Amino acid sequence: MCILALAWQQHPQWPLLLIANRDEAYQRPSRPAAPWIDQPDLIGGQDLRSGGAWLLTTTQGRWAVITNYRDGRHTPPPNPPSRGHLVSAACTLPLPVFAQQLEDQAKQYAPFNLLWGDLDQAWYFGPQSTRPLALKPGTHLLSNALLNTPWPKTQRLATQFKHWLDEKTHSPQSLFATLADRTQAAAQDCPDTGIGLDLELKLSPIFIQLPSYGTRCSTLLWGNPQQMNLWERTFSADGNLAAEHAYSWPL
Repeated sequence: MCILALAWQQHPQWPLLLIANRDEAYQRPSRPAAPWIDQPDLIGGQDLRSGGAWLLTTTQGRWAVITNYRDGRHTPPPNPPSRGHLVSAACTLPLPVFAQQLEDQAKQYAPFNLLWGDLDQAWYFGPQSTRPLALKPGTHLLSNALLNTPWPKTQRLATQFKHWLDEKTHSPQSLFATLADRTQAAAQDCPDTGIGLDLELKLSPIFIQLPSYGTRCSTLLWGNPQQMNLWERTFSADGNLAAEHAYSWPL
C-alpha cells in the first residue's frame, strides 16, 4: 500500500473514512478483498507469497493499513519478516500486547508506516517511532514517507479528499476517481529518496502504472458504530479495472 488518506473523526456520519491505493509488483500473487478462509473475522486482501496483508478490517470494527517507507540509501535488515503480518496482528492482538510487540520488534522489519485502530481510537507507528502515537481527529495523509509528509502526491490527494468531504453529496465513485489520478508531479517538486529523479517522477502519481509495478487495487473503508463497509477495485497490469468486491456488515 503506497498512498492513503484517513479522515479520522471528521465526517458527521462516518468517524472512520479511509481511502487507499496498494502499489505492488504485478507478479506478486494476492487474493482480492474477502473474508479470510482461515480467519473469517478478517476482511481484506491477502498476500499469497507471505500470507500477510496491506489493509484489513474485522467483523468487530478493527482496522489496519501499512505502507513501505522509501529510502534508497537505507540497507534493510537481512532476511526481514514480512511487514504484512503486522497488519493482521494489529487487527487481532489486544492493543497493549501489539503495542509492546511493535516497540520490541519493529527494527527487525524493513522500514514501514502502520496505522491501525477501531472506531474509538487510531494509532500510528513509523520508522522513527519508539512507541505508538495516538492520532488526533483530523485528516491524515500517508505515502512512503513519514505520516503527513507533504509529497506532491499526498498534497494532491489531500486537496481532492477535502473537496469531497466538503460536498453535500458524497459519491464513492468520486473517491475512486481521486485514487485513479495519474497526474505526474513536476521534477522540481519530487522528493529525493535516493532512487534517482526518473523513478521519482514515475512514482509521483496517485495511481502508478509501470511495466512491472503499479497500483494493484484501490480501497474504500468507512464505518460507524452501527456498520462497516469495504469496497475494493482491483486493476490489471495495463491499468484497467479488473474486478470489484464490496462488503458491508453490522457491528
